[in-house]
Amino acid sequence: MCGTEFYERVLGVAPVHAAETHVVLPIGDGRVWLHAISAAYASTIVVASPPEPREDAAVKLSLPVASLTTARHVAISHGGGVAPAERAWELEGTWHTDGSDPEGNVIQFRAPLL
Repeated sequence: MCGTEFYERVLGVAPVHAAETHVVLPIGDGRVWLHAISAAYASTIVVASPPEPREDAAVKLSLPVASLTTARHVAISHGGGVAPAERAWELEGTWHTDGSDPEGNVIQFRAPLL
């Protein structure tokens, strides 16, 4: 399933459930469900290389990571990205920055202040 390895590696988690149609990743006390899209719909999607960020979604995930620096390196090595350190901002006692997965979906990462 495309993209699941990216999330597993960047977040440092293993699925608590995996099926042909979806994977469930533990995030703190919650869960993120990654669903496969239909082959018919997938065939209409063009992903540039590198992916163009797609910010036109109604919801943006904010996912916890241990370190934005580590998340940046892991994300890049798995086809995604995380904004440079100078673009991070502090909010509610954590660092926040935007990134994107290998398909260009914009997501936010947050890490403890060091």
